[in-house]
Order: sequence, then structure tokens, then C-alpha cells
Amino acid sequence: MAPPRLSVLTLNLRNLADRWDERLPLLLAEFAALQPDVAGLQEIVYVMQQDRLLGASGAGQYEARRGWAGRPEVESLLGWLDGLPQAEASVVTGDFNAAPTQPACARMIAAGFRSAFREANGAEADVTWPSGLIAPAMDTDGDPACLDYVWVRGAVRTLGARLCFDRPAVDHPTPFPSDHRGVLVALEVG
Repeated sequence: MAPPRLSVLTLNLRNLADRWDERLPLLLAEFAALQPDVAGLQEIVYVMQQDRLLGASGAGQYEARRGWAGRPEVESLLGWLDGLPQAEASVVTGDFNAAPTQPACARMIAAGFRSAFREANGAEADVTWPSGLIAPAMDTDGDPACLDYVWVRGAVRTLGARLCFDRPAVDHPTPFPSDHRGVLVALEVG
């Protein structure tokens, strides 16, 4: 029997800010096309049911698990993970607001995690933020960088990884699905 395969997505959704009405059709179309097995979404507005809206955009069956993370430090995240029952494989997704050379990434690596994108491509994506979205309330502080990751640890092998949610609308170059590009990885577990 072949080991199970999973497609895992991470995407910072940018809540309802910055041209939401123009971004929503782009998000729905790409989510429906990708149909990931697991989607780690950040900056979700729960009362607006954004996670369920995206999950309903295709044939897949999704169950939403919601959690409030605020702005967790990597040390808090790793402490929480260490408190969980032992697992053969772990996958962590998210907008870490840290370039690959910053301490947050070094802490993940020291804890035994590997960046799936780097594992598949030999290097991190050049830029996951900003995406190309032009909007009035956008955060423009900082240099463009890779900030979004799918981290893997243990008995999991990365089969491939690419950016997604990285194309503008067909009829206009400035609405993008979000201010971040997503990361989609294919994994083999076990």
C-alpha cells in the first residue's frame, strides 16, 4: 500500500480589507481549482464565514477547525506542539512574518522542522509578500520577502511545492486574491 498523499495550502487571506469584493471571485476560483486536502488560512473573519465560503467553493468536503492565535511567538507555538501527543509526522502552516534568515525560521529548523518549499525547490520562494495587490489600506512596511511557510517534521516527504493565489484578475492587473501569495505543497506521509 502506497503512503498517503496530501496537498497542503497556506494563505494569509487579508480579512475583508482591501478590495474584498474584487478579491473574493479570485479566491473562490483558485480554491476550487486547487481543492487542497488541508488549508491553513490566516487573517480570517470568522463572523463572515470566510473559511467556510472558501471550503464550499468546490467538490471537496471540508471541516473548519478554528483557533485564535493572535500573534504567537514561535517559541509559544513550539511549546504547544511539544505538549501534543507524539506523532510520526507534523505539518505547520502560516504567515510567520519572518524572512528565511530571521530567528523565527531558525527556531523552526532547530525544532526539527523543514520548509517544504525549500525541500522541493532547493530554496525558499523569493517573495510571498506582497503579492501585487494595490489597495488603499495595504501594509507597505518592509521589504518584499518570503514570509509564508509549510513546515514539515518527521515521516513526511515533500513531493513538490509552488506558489498559488499569485495571479491578478484577468481584466485588471492590480486586484490579487490577497496581499500574500499562497504556498501549496504535495506531501507523502509515512
